[in-house]
Amino acid sequence: MTQQVRTFARRSLWMLPVWAAMLFLGTLTHQPDPQTDFGGFAAYVTTTSFLLSHLINSITGAAIGSCICKTQKWLDGQSQAWSPP
Repeated sequence: MTQQVRTFARRSLWMLPVWAAMLFLGTLTHQPDPQTDFGGFAAYVTTTSFLLSHLINSITGAAIGSCICKTQKWLDGQSQAWSPP
C-alpha cells in the first residue's frame, strides 16, 4: 500500500469512534410514542433541538459510517489487486 492509502485508512479508522459517538448523542433524548401520544410526538419533532440533533448527529453520523464502509470496500479491492512477487 502507498503512504497515501495508509493515511486515508488511518483517518477512516479514527472516524469509527466519532461515528459511534455521533449516533449515540443523537439518541439521548426520549421521543414520545406517536401511537399513544401524538401531540407530544408532534411537539417534540418540531423543536429546534430535535432538528439540529437529527441533522448533525444522525445524518452526519450515518454519512461518516457510509464513508468508512466505502473505504473498507476500496481497501479490500486494493489488497486483492496487489499480489506478492
